[in-house]
Amino acid sequence: MTSERDTSPRPGEPADGPSIHSLEDLFAVAWQIEADAVERYHMLADQMETFNNRELTAIFRDLARAEGIHRDEIKRMAGDIDVAAHARELPDWGKGESPENADLGDRLFRIRCRHHR
Repeated sequence: MTSERDTSPRPGEPADGPSIHSLEDLFAVAWQIEADAVERYHMLADQMETFNNRELTAIFRDLARAEGIHRDEIKRMAGDIDVAAHARELPDWGKGESPENADLGDRLFRIRCRHHR
C-alpha cells in the first residue's frame, strides 16, 4: 500500500529537481543520478564504437562500470528501501533531465567531426 504524498517543491525551494524530504528521497535521487550516468556512459561508448574510436569507447565503458558500482552501493546502503521504485515516484527534474543526463546531441556531433578529420 503506497500513500499519496505531495512531491511538489515547498515554498522557497527551487523547482529544478526533486525535493528531498526524507532519507528514502535522498537514496532514490542519489540512485537515479548514478543510474542515469551508467546509461549515458553506455550511450557515449556505443557512439564512440560506431566511429571506431576504441580509446574513448574503453574510457566510457570504464566510467559506466564505475558509476554502476556507485549505483549498486547506494542500493546496498539503502537496505530495505526500493530505491528504483521510489525514484519513479519522485517528480522529474525541472528541465526534464537529471544532472547526469543532459542533452549531448550537439556535442556528440562535434566529437564525431573532430575524430574524422
